[in-house]
Amino acid sequence: MKINNKYTTTPRHEEYYVKGATGGKDPNGEIPARRNIHDLYKSYPNQWQLYLLALRKWYDQPADQLKSYFQIAGIHGMPYRPWNEDPTQKIGSGQTIGYCTHTTVLFPSWHRPYLVLYEQRMQEVMRESILPGIPASERDKWEKEIDLFRIPYWDWAKPTPPVGGMSKEEERKVAQAWLPPSSWKQTVDITIPGHQGSIDNPLYTFVVPGGKRMADYGVGNIKTDDPDFVPYGESAGLSRCPEYKYFNRVTYDDPDDGYDGPQFTAQGEETKEYKESQQYKKEHQDYLTKYLATLDPKREVKDTADWPKKWRDGEIRNEMVYTYFQTLPWATLLPPTNKKEDQEKFTKFNKNHRAAENIYRLFSYTANYDNFATAGGIPDISGGKLPEGQWYQSLEQIHNSVHWWVGGVNNGHMAQVPVASFDPFFWLHHANIERFYCLWQFLHPEEWFVKRHEPMADTTGALIDEQGNHVQDKEKAAKRWIGPETELHPFKKDATTYLTSDLVRHHNNFNYTYPELQKRGRSDGQIKQDVWAEINETYSPYRKELLGNDRDEDMEVVVNIEYNKYLFHGKPYAIKLYLMRGDKKDPSNEEISEMFNFSAPGVVAGKVVCSNCVRQEQSEMKCRAQMTITHLKPYFQMIDPRLNINDGKAIETFLKKRLYSIIWATSGRPLGCQLGDNSEKDPIRISVAATTATYNKDPTKQTTFNPFKTFESLAGSIADLLVVPPGALILSVTGSAIGVLNASGEVVDFTGKIVSKSLGDLTGIVNKDFGDMVEAFGGSLTTLATGVTGGTAGILGGITSADSSKKNDDKGSGGRGGGIFGGGGLF
Repeated sequence: MKINNKYTTTPRHEEYYVKGATGGKDPNGEIPARRNIHDLYKSYPNQWQLYLLALRKWYDQPADQLKSYFQIAGIHGMPYRPWNEDPTQKIGSGQTIGYCTHTTVLFPSWHRPYLVLYEQRMQEVMRESILPGIPASERDKWEKEIDLFRIPYWDWAKPTPPVGGMSKEEERKVAQAWLPPSSWKQTVDITIPGHQGSIDNPLYTFVVPGGKRMADYGVGNIKTDDPDFVPYGESAGLSRCPEYKYFNRVTYDDPDDGYDGPQFTAQGEETKEYKESQQYKKEHQDYLTKYLATLDPKREVKDTADWPKKWRDGEIRNEMVYTYFQTLPWATLLPPTNKKEDQEKFTKFNKNHRAAENIYRLFSYTANYDNFATAGGIPDISGGKLPEGQWYQSLEQIHNSVHWWVGGVNNGHMAQVPVASFDPFFWLHHANIERFYCLWQFLHPEEWFVKRHEPMADTTGALIDEQGNHVQDKEKAAKRWIGPETELHPFKKDATTYLTSDLVRHHNNFNYTYPELQKRGRSDGQIKQDVWAEINETYSPYRKELLGNDRDEDMEVVVNIEYNKYLFHGKPYAIKLYLMRGDKKDPSNEEISEMFNFSAPGVVAGKVVCSNCVRQEQSEMKCRAQMTITHLKPYFQMIDPRLNINDGKAIETFLKKRLYSIIWATSGRPLGCQLGDNSEKDPIRISVAATTATYNKDPTKQTTFNPFKTFESLAGSIADLLVVPPGALILSVTGSAIGVLNASGEVVDFTGKIVSKSLGDLTGIVNKDFGDMVEAFGGSLTTLATGVTGGTAGILGGITSADSSKKNDDKGSGGRGGGIFGGGGLF
């Protein structure tokens, strides 16, 4: 990935240490709390105003300054540069490149000082750039507000009412009451004395200052599915749930591509030099005419000259963020029976969304620190320390899905590890992750982790022994130790000391807390009871309904997944689950849950950018995820009125007939892949399991979940449940494209040549009911990828072949129905 050096810059090293926000005690003499962003907005108007203005002023600082928003956001990924490192300890030397701790036990403890740095810097901006402009007569008042300020969190896990049957205005109010306040407005008014006026809303978007592109400061493009590159470097503003897929016509990683200059002008137009280059003619024309025509020979390739400006400026669709979080895409559809009593029952039970019930189980399960903290690794449960099946749930895995729902299909920034932290929603999201981390630590103060080792690799990812020689066997490789004393680069305590997990274990050492943990005259025992009451009352609507029907015991049903995070060489992917409602599969109306791996390639253009990613890919690290479907059991009964929803065998038979899965790229494109032989080595394994749960009517008491038992007929390779729709990109296990699945079931390459007559022969995927997919995918792949039955234009138009041309025209249906938000959206 080549970036012209004249545009890049590395900030100089400074003595800058992570200490946390300073000053301030609340009226009760307590450490200031990070508040729910809605509470900050409604009850603390002065701090809300300081928050918006400070974030705006921080955005506007030159992006090459060490403490600028751009540089601090860039710690998380691109531009893959050292931040404030001593020259002798420069990241990239030795065995460490990049700061990534994803899929390791360090995941929550590394992000803790990252948020502290963000909070510390924001308070500094308030003191440096806002306070001096306030009239002297009012300065003391505002200085006290600055002392009390702590960054807000956005509780995305808090359920919202279903929007079915509501008017547009009612839907809008529900969405706005849940989204971060004012985040849908492009401008906001500031009333701070000395700073009155309207400003660009910093919660709406971030734009690189000075009319620059992200590439001007080292951000490049990301390959999210072959052969596409998403041009993040060409953008100045970020995109959140963009409507269309944007791709790059030049693949930057080819050193002989014949072009090495900027593609676009400051106005987002293609440069004259680029248009005249041989590479433009080759990539632009060949890609559009051959590659896209492979998907649909009748598709008209439109002039896309306008798209660079739209992508450059950024596309924000917050209403889709709200939609993605809802439990079911068919939330506003009538139950299959159309009976009044079923409609009432459906509305009654459909009161929670994707995240809430999973958060509830994360807290309610018996877990150790490692399995709470990270999705990485499959634990050894032979000693009986963990109840069977409860260890599939983790804070990190839930965190991953939130990135996907905020970024959205079509490669919004939050869905990509290297650029996610440029979105202001990133910090609101992680402040909530940190909140859950703090609450769990308070409930389990004795839980911590111990030092362990992993195989050491060189900067190319090859395993090495103690002498630096390459070895094939992981057992012969040198060991790299990870533990509570591991340095959390690049965060320094002082000139000679990096922060470690041990040093950041107790959050209040950094002068912040969360409202639930403030003493307010309570004992620790009372605080624990209050925390459990909040968890029980807030994050499980299903519990409320169950106890409201005078039942305290119920059958719990979950789907567990073991997956190779780097199955496609680091390209991110989502696994979605669907439940067939009728006699045919219809993914646009049948999604019930999903998980997201939140990965990125560790090697870009032949250069290692993330040592942690490379090590995990080399070791074929397995990760784990759990999706609860217990709260959907009442809906199962609407599909089959005779179903006993508390009979395990009956549930197993029901799901065996109706459950299926599709793998999606972040571009909104379905994927097919080469799988294993249904052994333990399969890259993705799915199992459905059940247990009994006892809910306590006392909200201060924990729900008891017994060990899970797997349904034998619903356990094995994902190939048993996987369907691959027409238009799907077929990838090898290394992530390279083999071809595209056409509507006749053939795999063809990008010139139209048949690679294989059968997907099964090539990949081992039976692809049962492919005909249903041909019929269903006459609409928009984007619509089906999101699970939202909205009226957007199809990205592929109709899927045509000799067998399907009568069913699908070349215009594409654009999805079924008007969707929750209809045509123009809410905002």
